[in-house]
Amino acid sequence: MCQRSAGKKDLVRKEGIIPSMAQMLKSSSRRVRLKALEVLRVVVEDNDDNREELGKAGGDTIRSIIKFLSNEHFQERELAVSLLYELSKCEAICERIGAVYGAILLLVGMGSSKSEKTVAVEKAEKTLKNLEKYETNVKQMAENGRLQPLLTKLIQGSPEVQVRHGRVPWASWLWRTT
Repeated sequence: MCQRSAGKKDLVRKEGIIPSMAQMLKSSSRRVRLKALEVLRVVVEDNDDNREELGKAGGDTIRSIIKFLSNEHFQERELAVSLLYELSKCEAICERIGAVYGAILLLVGMGSSKSEKTVAVEKAEKTLKNLEKYETNVKQMAENGRLQPLLTKLIQGSPEVQVRHGRVPWASWLWRTT
């Protein structure tokens, strides 16, 4: 129903359904969690207001979604990374995603995985690309082995950006070794 109608997505938000759906992520039933992830992705897709609403829906909603990335069940990982990708299109939520301990590490691991499905790997990569807008996220990516965003900022960034990133202890080491 929501997939075809922006008005229905707005109605879902206005009726206060998004926080209730977010609570379902904590269900003990895998089936309920899968449906909640799927419905939330549809509801936030192409709708910034709904993205922001989900981002505000309880302090640990983003953390709950990120926890699914380490789940052994591949469907939960795939749906969670798809939802995170949609959420990462909202700049304010990019900061919140990066602030969750281990989020970038899990996304970097998923993005470089040979065992994940191609769709999940691509969504992880796109999510990381969106998270690159924030310096703290770029530093975390580099600390977790994803150096390209930092190198791009060091090479193409303004002098102020280069100085800020050059203060990272291993970044100055990187310059000396090249």
